[in-house]
Amino acid sequence: GFSSLTHLKDMPLDEVKIDGKFVRVMQDRPKDMALVKTIIAMAGALGLSTVAEHVETPEQEKFLLAQGCDAFQGFLYSGAMTRDDFEEAVRRGASDADLQMANVA
Repeated sequence: GFSSLTHLKDMPLDEVKIDGKFVRVMQDRPKDMALVKTIIAMAGALGLSTVAEHVETPEQEKFLLAQGCDAFQGFLYSGAMTRDDFEEAVRRGASDADLQMANVA
């Protein structure tokens, strides 16, 4: 959604989500990479955690980790699941091979 930076400091937020459109192309587009770095740094300075969407490669994960990103979503960890499938995976104690979730908080 749309948000203005002038309101960001006053919003009751715990985390900032980095849009997957930036993550997907950041390795090929220096401006997108700069935006991702800036989002992570700004969130950290405001005491907010960061979540990156559409993490699909180990290279993306490595870059995001090096910048201080806190959590990740994407096909690198698991394909899309229904709520029932997710709950079943958690109930049976899914192994990393079944369901990987990264949260480096």
